[in-house]
Amino acid sequence: MTAPRPQTQTTGLIIATVLGVYSLYLQYHLIDQQIYRAVSESRIEGWTLVQGIAAIVAVCTMTAAGILAGIALTRSTRTWFPGTGLMLAVAAAAWVVRELLFIVRLADDFGAGQALQFYFESSQYTALVDKWPLAWVTLGAATAAAVLLIRPGRAAAPVQPQAPAQAPVAQAPVAPAPVAQAPVATPQATFHVHAAGTSYGPYDLDQMRQLVLEGRVQPQTRVWPGSGDWTSAADIPGLMPQDAPRP
Repeated sequence: MTAPRPQTQTTGLIIATVLGVYSLYLQYHLIDQQIYRAVSESRIEGWTLVQGIAAIVAVCTMTAAGILAGIALTRSTRTWFPGTGLMLAVAAAAWVVRELLFIVRLADDFGAGQALQFYFESSQYTALVDKWPLAWVTLGAATAAAVLLIRPGRAAAPVQPQAPAQAPVAQAPVAPAPVAQAPVATPQATFHVHAAGTSYGPYDLDQMRQLVLEGRVQPQTRVWPGSGDWTSAADIPGLMPQDAPRP
């Protein structure tokens, strides 16, 4: 059984895919404004050159992350491509650099006192992709997607096959349901380990204990015991050395 993808990562992949689609329009804008050509041929210099490079980095990393996220969404049991979250973090940082450099350029031209005023008023006469509200929304979405992809979350429980419906039969009174307990590690259990944004496994109990002894599985490591939700390795009785049964 393959470990399900955490819901938080699914949300992050959807945001990354939307940003990837939007980046295609940004690519057209960069080509139409000859930003690629101006940077490659050194037609611009100083802060303007750095701002152009930041824009290219932001748009290209968003495009690459969107492609990887779209592929990952087609595979329900795949968590995500490891570079997607990092690419989105780089894109968000590049957007911040681009906007801050725009403010610096305004300060050089009009003085520090009026730089922010002109920055906020710039959206009245700039193209859609250059309007500052849209730029900050874009970098905010890229940041959120990067956090959702990098940070491990709870996985949706796998869908179990259901038995065919049967006619109701008389049953004895039902006893109260037992209190839910933490998953117990057994030799037959199938484990998956979540690390660096990727799920590994399956492992049996002996293999899991060996990973613990090697230090590759820590108490806080996220583990899926084969059913239910992801949990910490320390919450699975019998897995960590101090929980091992005595002979």
